[in-house]
Amino acid sequence: MVDSLSRQRDILLLDSLTALRRVSELSQRPLETVFADWLEVLDWLLRLPQQDLAQLGSAPDSLLKLAPVAELEDLLLPYLPESCLQHLCASAAQLLRFTSLGYADPLGTLWQMLFQPPYTAPCFLPWAEAYALARQNLLTSPCLTERLREAYREASAQLTPLERLQTVRSLTSLLVTPRDENPLTLSQFVAHIWPQLEAYFEPIQHFLPYLGSGSLLLAYAAQYPRWTLDLGLVRLGGVEHKSTYLRLARLNCRLYGLAERHLHQPLDLAPEYLSAYPGSAWPLYAQYGRVSQQQQAQIEAQLESQRFHYLGQGRVADG
Repeated sequence: MVDSLSRQRDILLLDSLTALRRVSELSQRPLETVFADWLEVLDWLLRLPQQDLAQLGSAPDSLLKLAPVAELEDLLLPYLPESCLQHLCASAAQLLRFTSLGYADPLGTLWQMLFQPPYTAPCFLPWAEAYALARQNLLTSPCLTERLREAYREASAQLTPLERLQTVRSLTSLLVTPRDENPLTLSQFVAHIWPQLEAYFEPIQHFLPYLGSGSLLLAYAAQYPRWTLDLGLVRLGGVEHKSTYLRLARLNCRLYGLAERHLHQPLDLAPEYLSAYPGSAWPLYAQYGRVSQQQQAQIEAQLESQRFHYLGQGRVADG
């Protein structure tokens, strides 16, 4: 099953790669510029109404027919023939099929296929390594079940016996079968149980000092049930000093439905909340995010100087 999904992802990325190179040839524009145009199309696509996105997943070639494209045409048609715009739109819409196959790093992978010199170390952490590292780090990170159990213990004095019983049943159901939650159980948890636990729950944070294309951040997201991200039990965030990479990370997150409300600045910069991976471009961080007090002071000073871009802050231009 995993091999089948991997093959499907590879086919979709190769299709996108072919489309981008074709547009570069037809328009006589550098591949880097065409890729930036394609990201503009993708950014525009992800701002479409959800019902249009659902239709595009099965019919990517119909993008220009389904949605108002005046904004996109004004942006790109002065530079591109209409046939090239159609290629870019169809290729961007096809990424919706990619994300339906589960978490991965489509934009980082495609960027490296296009621009990474051969026989050199990858600029971004490959998805397989990011996923394995996220799973490894979670073995020594705060456990979601433990945090919920502790919140329940602190809140239980304020609950009636019936509410305590309902809380235990709901948590058991959600945590035992986290990948296919019962909608009724989840709605009951959101409406009646979470409001009573929220004040006592300490969120789990994954804040990355070097986002790259966001592969490790998405790998962390893949380890948790989606409702934990929606409700803020698990908080994701990070910084990046290259705005081009930051743009890839943001678009990757949006492809998987991680909107602004899912992306946070850290509650603090204590070492136990920081995540990093071996070989990180940031020398301030030791392996797995363990930093000294001196390193932490340097981090805080750099963040305060606005040298880095936060993942959750608005749109950025290439750079």
